[in-house]
Amino acid sequence: KEVLVCENEPCRLSHSNSPNSSQSETVATVTQIIKLFIRPELQILAGSKIEITQNGVTKIYLASGESCVYTNHQEIILEIERDKA
Repeated sequence: KEVLVCENEPCRLSHSNSPNSSQSETVATVTQIIKLFIRPELQILAGSKIEITQNGVTKIYLASGESCVYTNHQEIILEIERDKA
């Protein structure tokens, strides 16, 4: 059962490429690291579904791990939810 924890919450996203990539015979795969920065008072559990609208584009992410909570923010590594074929 999905439960709304918060909405219209200011946040920031950071995108970077991992130096680790994998190569098959036909395709090279580069891993992108997506990090969410949000206020520390929110309790976002690992595995949460997170919908973020940035610059008019809405995407759904999965929280792939525990958040790192700091004094003025928390950081959560996200995994983008892929469309089901």
